[in-house]
Amino acid sequence: MKNNVLVLYDAHNRPVPLSRMARRTKGQAKAMLTGFKGANDENLQDWAFLPLDIKTILRNDLRKLRARSRDLARNDDAARRFLFLLKQNVLGHTGIKLQAKNRLRNDEKLDNDDTARRFLSLLKQNVFDYAGTIFQAKNKLRNDKSLDKKWNAEIEREWNLFGKKRRYRGQFESPSACGQFTMRELSWLSLWNRAIDGECFIQLLKGYPHNRHRFAVRFLNPDLLDSSYCIEHKNGNRIEMGIEFDEFDRPVAYHFNKEHPNRKLVKRLRIPASQIIHIFRKEYVGQIRGVPDFAAVMHKAKMLNGVHEAVVVGWRVAAAKMGFFTPKEEDDPDPLDTGEKDENDDIVIEATPGSFEVLQSGYDFHLFDPQYPSSTYESGHQVFMQQMANGLNVSSPTLSNNYAKVNYSSLRQALLEDREGWRCVQAEEIDGFYQPLFDEWYDWTLNITGRIKISESKRSLDPVIVWQPRGWPWVDPEKEVNAQIKAINANFRTRQGIIAETSGADFIETADVLKEEKDALEERGLKVYVSTNPSSIQPDTNNNDDESKGDNDE
Repeated sequence: MKNNVLVLYDAHNRPVPLSRMARRTKGQAKAMLTGFKGANDENLQDWAFLPLDIKTILRNDLRKLRARSRDLARNDDAARRFLFLLKQNVLGHTGIKLQAKNRLRNDEKLDNDDTARRFLSLLKQNVFDYAGTIFQAKNKLRNDKSLDKKWNAEIEREWNLFGKKRRYRGQFESPSACGQFTMRELSWLSLWNRAIDGECFIQLLKGYPHNRHRFAVRFLNPDLLDSSYCIEHKNGNRIEMGIEFDEFDRPVAYHFNKEHPNRKLVKRLRIPASQIIHIFRKEYVGQIRGVPDFAAVMHKAKMLNGVHEAVVVGWRVAAAKMGFFTPKEEDDPDPLDTGEKDENDDIVIEATPGSFEVLQSGYDFHLFDPQYPSSTYESGHQVFMQQMANGLNVSSPTLSNNYAKVNYSSLRQALLEDREGWRCVQAEEIDGFYQPLFDEWYDWTLNITGRIKISESKRSLDPVIVWQPRGWPWVDPEKEVNAQIKAINANFRTRQGIIAETSGADFIETADVLKEEKDALEERGLKVYVSTNPSSIQPDTNNNDDESKGDNDE
């Protein structure tokens, strides 16, 4: 201490300024009060500091997000690329197929003489053992995997008939109320709208008079469900963002505007929840409306569009001759000069590629060169595309459609990760669109129109349905086919799983087609070659064999 002034020294016995000591003490105090750096307000003043309910956020931002998302879908090439990737990889050109897998019950199996004899044989073999053996014999009979072909055929036939667009007696019949869409196109539309608007509303029209199933669907504009409409009912129900809920948070009704909400006088139509299929991705607890897929990347996409526009303008300016005319100090311009001038009596030249003009006397020309293209554009564009790909959960080469700097290993890994993401979206589409629609259609077609004809004992049973989405071919067919064969032989995988994964087909249908092919070949006297080892299949070398025999004879 010198002259009653406190002096602090560091580890090297050097005096420490008080300002530095004060900053260090302040930083240590902040570290003690804040456990996470992410909660520190220093340099993060513009970041959210209070948690907001997802309904509060969507009530304020949903209309703006939807409008900007639609603008990206119309005008942004990367956004449209993502939408087409969804359509191609989630649904494909065939859509998601329905396969009925109902099985015969025990009482129906006993009507068959062969099954009855099997039951008696099992009973004879096990009746003299301990009591549990008879129970086991019954289980064996019950586990007989016999498909109910008649019931399954009825369901699949009527569903496929319902999903088609046909012209019948001068009018179009289709599953859509407007008569213009097939089931495949409806699934494309639901997936597309869910990605752009964040949600999709489908109204079920039972008793629809313009098709033979008397059942149709109609898409409703999400703009008609006012996100700002929130009131409390006297009966205990509440309306939040246009949806009416009961005390258990179950949707009771949807209050759609009859006209677009931009108009001043708005009349609302209450549609029961039993008539609405609301498709959206559930990401937050308490979320009741959907968020567009582009919400996390639309700011970057807009900035990237601005960069693209500036770069293209710069390229065009750099590709043309540009400059300024300045009069020389020692010479005055000739007043009788007949050079091309504009309305302000300024000299004008056309900036056309590959053209040269004679400079007028009395003027100097100063070149304007913006130095485009710049070497930083490609790297900056790549970073932007990587960030957008991360936000959309696809690989960057796939989204940008640029595979120039991708090797085989990284491309294969990217494809595998993309496909797993597409499978998740396929599951969302099945759970949100296909299954609810089928449940309502099946109940109506079975019990009201009676187009599905089954016995009375089966009417109370729930049908067993399997939805088969599209698959993807192998990246390296030869290696992966050999690996799948080994997995089947080791009982690690099934043929059904592999066929569904690669082609989206059904194993039973594939086996039936193979049997038909085999029978057709045998009927025509053609050789049927079957091998469990694909490497043993050799190409046709009849010509080479003949030549080798000739050489041996010599």
